Amino acid sequence: MVLDVGEGDAVFVETPAGQQVLVNGGPSPVKMTAHLGRRMPFWDRTLDLLVLTDAEDEHLAGLIPVLERYEVANVLHVLPRGYASPTYERWQELVQEKGVVPQRAIAGTRVALGSGVSLTVLHPTEEELADDPLDGQKQAMVVRVDYGETCVLLTGGAGREAEAAMLARGEHVRCDVLRVGRQGSESATSQAFLQAVRPALAVISCGKDNGGGRPAEATLSRLTEHGAMVVRTDEYGSVEVISDGVGYEVKTGR
Repeated sequence: MVLDVGEGDAVFVETPAGQQVLVNGGPSPVKMTAHLGRRMPFWDRTLDLLVLTDAEDEHLAGLIPVLERYEVANVLHVLPRGYASPTYERWQELVQEKGVVPQRAIAGTRVALGSGVSLTVLHPTEEELADDPLDGQKQAMVVRVDYGETCVLLTGGAGREAEAAMLARGEHVRCDVLRVGRQGSESATSQAFLQAVRPALAVISCGKDNGGGRPAEATLSRLTEHGAMVVRTDEYGSVEVISDGVGYEVKTGR
């Protein structure tokens, strides 16, 4: 489920085996905890996996109260060496307090989530991290979630350079559902990338009247030209993709 967190990114995944995964937390601690409160039983204060794709506050800020209030079994992140910010420092403190040993993700990292569901990191490689460790758009993590014959591609904060790098390496980006990168900004979702992904459904996480012109009209046009149905959180609220491993259905609502 792509959560309606405003101008940011947060995806909640629940597998048939009951595994619960949160990919990013959006920019608002209040919204993030409210979403989890609506989607998890009141007595459930555990998460199997937290995934942080980059250290931008629009992805990280909402994870701080999650770490404060929930028991987290595993953390998967890819962050530049030497990166520092108050929010990220608090994240590091909490991970250490919880006794979680975070796994630093690079392309090829795979996490089995039970019942045939898996999460695979497609970007970046170790070499790409070392090449330009402070380029957030270039180094942001991209993950693919597979279940049977269905697939969801989560591009987070990755920009066009990351897209081009994945295509050059021959990463398997073909997926039914695309969580569109960078809130639909013109700096992501290139023609070449869309030709490779060929999504039937494109979900854009963005805030109303965000001031950044997102999603960009050019991005929306490219998605439409490629035959994707576009669903935006600023228009429809949270977007739930329910799969049985063969097909999927979509539900929306706040």
